[in-house]
Amino acid sequence: MRREELDAIQLQGASLDALAQQIVAEVGMAEWRTDDLYALARRAWPYRELTRAAFDSVVHTLADGYNTSRGAAPPTSTTTR
Repeated sequence: MRREELDAIQLQGASLDALAQQIVAEVGMAEWRTDDLYALARRAWPYRELTRAAFDSVVHTLADGYNTSRGAAPPTSTTTR
């Protein structure tokens, strides 16, 4: 730091788990049409190239639940329309 030498930051790209967290937060505050939520996600720079198939996969995982190392996790309590 004193020599003003900092490590270069490597951007990792779009994180689908962060996207899932944002979806849960958004639908927890208001009802969303799925198309509108997808458009919102695509406005964020890391998700500008997010495919609809990848987005739909995240939404389905949130709606249907998923398996963890400790067994099946229930779906979230909020859903999108």
